[in-house]
Amino acid sequence: VYQILQYVELYQRENRLKPMPIILCGDWNGSKRGHVYKFLRSQGFVSSYDIANQYTDSYADAHKWVSHRNHRGNICGVDFIWLCNPNQARKPMKTSWAEAVFSILKFQLRKVSLSEDDAFTFLKGDNCADSVTYFSFSEALRKVKLIGVPYGLCFQQLQDLWNQVDVDGNGVIDFEVFK
Repeated sequence: VYQILQYVELYQRENRLKPMPIILCGDWNGSKRGHVYKFLRSQGFVSSYDIANQYTDSYADAHKWVSHRNHRGNICGVDFIWLCNPNQARKPMKTSWAEAVFSILKFQLRKVSLSEDDAFTFLKGDNCADSVTYFSFSEALRKVKLIGVPYGLCFQQLQDLWNQVDVDGNGVIDFEVFK
């Protein structure tokens, strides 16, 4: 989804176009609690399903989504139709994308029942110092299958994530910054 929106932005820039309405349709196979849903909402998109049923982003409405069975008989989320009004305020896409990736990382770490302290230890890896380095960060993301073929995050995206977490630019993340 991020790459689709990148291409739209690039097209608009290259052709010197003003922001335009966008309609995204697809098999997102996710619920309202999913990362794709949250990312698109942060970009100013609204779900036509939510509009038609007058649903909000509230927790009370989070369970209200339509499912279907795929070819294996598994229940999957609804195919969303997303609308974006070009006049709608939205977060910078890179910021929103990084938040989505960190949310996925947090989910992966919780899935293996890591506490905050254990997650920090996991991210710092074999590093003797009490900090996370770029190398240990990238190895941790590889272990939870967020980088490397065929998972998706390329070198530049990994570098962008690191630049967002290494806010002071000193090359390490200590526990206080991690929290």
